[in-house]
Formats: sequence, structure tokens, C-alpha cells
Amino acid sequence: MVLIAAVLAFLGSTHARASYAIYVGKNLTADGSTLLGGTGDEPSSHWLEIVPRRSHPPGETIKVGVTRSANYPGELIDIPQASLTAGYITMNYSDYDGFPAPLTNGVLNEYGVAARDVWSPAREEVRKMTPNPQRGVNYSDLSRIVMERAHSAREAVEIVGDLIERHGYATYGGNSHFFADADEGWVLIDFAGGKGLWIAERVGPDEIRMSYPGYILEIPVDFAKHPDRYRGSKNFISFAVKQGWYHPRSGRPFDVNAVYQRGKGRSPAVRIIEQRLKQRAAVAKISFAGVSWIRFGTP
Repeated sequence: MVLIAAVLAFLGSTHARASYAIYVGKNLTADGSTLLGGTGDEPSSHWLEIVPRRSHPPGETIKVGVTRSANYPGELIDIPQASLTAGYITMNYSDYDGFPAPLTNGVLNEYGVAARDVWSPAREEVRKMTPNPQRGVNYSDLSRIVMERAHSAREAVEIVGDLIERHGYATYGGNSHFFADADEGWVLIDFAGGKGLWIAERVGPDEIRMSYPGYILEIPVDFAKHPDRYRGSKNFISFAVKQGWYHPRSGRPFDVNAVYQRGKGRSPAVRIIEQRLKQRAAVAKISFAGVSWIRFGTP
């Protein structure tokens, strides 16, 4: 079982884009459930919605993307809808410039797949590559579509990768997703720039992970040969090499945060909270209440 702990339990309202996600693997929890939760601090209306399973006629489409009023202006596009979409429970919110409402802030579907979106800014050079207008699926579209279609966290990653490859990605500067099911979690970062760049890392049942912002650090250069641990776009390494941001002959590991983001690694808040949770897990299994105490403001 996966519990979407804090997404529905303790939404805050301190600062836009200061949201976070926390994952605790099933082997570290009191009842053997995977815990995934966090806050969404967007300064707008929030409401809980239960969406039923639905059938859709052939040829039905859905509108995705961002508008001209986004900080990276875009155009909405239509993409095909699945013939059958799963039921899910979601915390929606109403306002983010250029991103049509409703936007999702945490979701759990009927197959036990949970999702949480967390800001994860790309480096300035990547953000500046974003086309004007940009076209593609935005971060909330991705989470909603995953909830409609995914039977596992791993399949959620595959769905996101396929959507970005087929339709592009519409960004506000870089985002991440935390997907989880009863057995594992996956952190996926989708990057600004319009180049289809994305990378995902598995987080296992014996791990604790926090996204604030979403982060992935060192990965193998041949990550594609390790699909049980990593997934990503085909151009993920080669694009960095082409830009001169990574030199394969250097012998250095490929640090995603250093190459494609700000190079700050785990934030101070992440270090503190991950350490506290690991200390608790070393003493006793973690309960739902054991993570619900976590509240903090913008660093």
C-alpha cells in the first residue's frame, strides 16, 4: 500500500514554489506502507477532488501546455486521450500564471500510484533555450495523465518519457516529479529548454528521500544500461557533452545537479530532514505521524 501522506494532510501557504516531497520506503515504515507526502505552497485556492474511472470515445483529445501569459510564453496543444482512464484522488489548485487550472498538487490513483510535483530549476543556459512560443505537456498535465494511466511508479516514468518525446515539454523553468507505489519510488526531473531532456532515478524500499528542490546527483554515463535504477532521454549525456558542460574523458562522474542545474547539491533543508528521518528509522519504524511533524518555511 502507498499512503500519500502529507499531500492531503498538511497543505501550507507560505511561499510560491517552496513545495517539497518526502518519501519513506516500505521497509522503514511501521505498517509496511510506502509513504509519500509534501506541501504545495502556491498562493491560490486548493480543493480536494475525487475523479472517477472514465471511458473515452475514439479520437478524443485533451488540451495541454501553457499560454502566452506564462513566464516562458507558450501555446496550448491537443494530444490524444486514452480510451480508459483510472480513478484518482487529487489536491488541485487554481492559479499559476499561464498554466490553465486546475493544476494538481498531489495525486493517488486506484492502482496505488502516487505523485507529487516539486520545483527543480534548470541552469540559466538551459532555461534560455526554451522556445518562444513553447509547446508541450506541462508538469501538472504530466502528473494528471500519469494518474489516469499508470499501474506502477515505474510505468509512470515511462509514460512521462513517452509524452515528452512525442509532444514536448512546456516549462516554468524546470520541475520534478516524485512517483511512488507499494514497492518503490522514482524521482524524475524534466528540464527547461525545449530539448526533451529528462532523467529519473529509482528510490528503493530501504531509502528515505526528500525533494526540496527535486534532485538527482551522480549517475553512470551509461545509465541506459541500468534501467532498473535509471531512465532518461536518449540525448541526456550527449547534449551536455555537445554544450561543453561534461567531458567524458575527464573520468569524473556525471553529476546531474552540477551539469544541468545550479550545482548546489542537496539543499540545507533536505540534509536536515533526511538526517532526522534516518535517525528515527534507526530507532524504530516510521509511522504516518512520524513524518507529519515536518513543517518549515522558505530557506
